[in-house]
Formats: sequence, structure tokens, C-alpha cells
Amino acid sequence: MTHQKRIPAPKHYSIRRKDNTYVSTIKGSRSKEDAIPVVVLLRDILEYADNEKEAKEIVKNGDLKRNGDTVRDVKEGIGILDVVEIPETEETYRAARDGKYLKFIPVEDSKVAAKIENKDVKGDRFIYRLHNGENYSTKDEYSTGNTLIFNSGVT
Repeated sequence: MTHQKRIPAPKHYSIRRKDNTYVSTIKGSRSKEDAIPVVVLLRDILEYADNEKEAKEIVKNGDLKRNGDTVRDVKEGIGILDVVEIPETEETYRAARDGKYLKFIPVEDSKVAAKIENKDVKGDRFIYRLHNGENYSTKDEYSTGNTLIFNSGVT
């Protein structure tokens, strides 16, 4: 989908519905039901940018990190349990569900949490599929449904 009008936009976008006509859509591995685009975060929630052009400039300069990795596109999704860092202001936020909206809670650490959705065994290693679309491989065994906590990003 290329265009999304604001009024029928997903309900978890905490945006003003009648300000403008359109809102950005999500591109990438994050679920559309549990994530918001970076441009919506920067412009409408954290209010670091007045428009999409300013949000693109922030991302282009590498001033935004998601789970320790630099964000490269304003349409990438920020999902539940993602850690968003703004190195220039030294602020760190964690995305959490608050009723029907995604809420960004200021946090002191930049540890990343991810829920295990599925696991496979290859040889002596376990491969875990995490809720945010990433994979993690290790020799340690964990149960499906557990939460893994990483110091900085999933490696």
C-alpha cells in the first residue's frame, strides 16, 4: 500500500486524525498491527520534527537508532519492546503497549528485550525466531514464550 489516509489509519498510531490528509505506512519486518513508522514517531509523538522532510533529515544524519542499529528509512517500523535511541540528545525510549496505543517510555539503559516465538535446532545450536522478525542463534536452550534481554541489539 502506498498511500494511507489519517482517519482510517491504524488505531495504535497516536496521531491527530484531522490535521493532515495522509500518514506514512510501514515498510520492513515489523508487524503493521504492532508498530508505527519512524516518521510518525519523530513528528507526531516525540515532536522532534515539524514535517516529514525534517524527519528524513534526522534519519539521513544517522541521529536515530533502533535496538542499537542506525535507522536508514523514515518508513521503517518501531514495534513493541524496541529501544529507540537519539544519540544527539542522549535520550532512550522503549516502545510498550498502553491500551490501544504504542507508548514510548523513557529508560535509562539501552537493553533490548525480545520474545521467543519459535525455535529450531541445527546441529548443536538453537535458532530462535523473535517477535520483532529477527533471528538469534546460540548453544543455550530457552523455551518458546520466554523473553531474551540483550545488552545492545540482537546479534
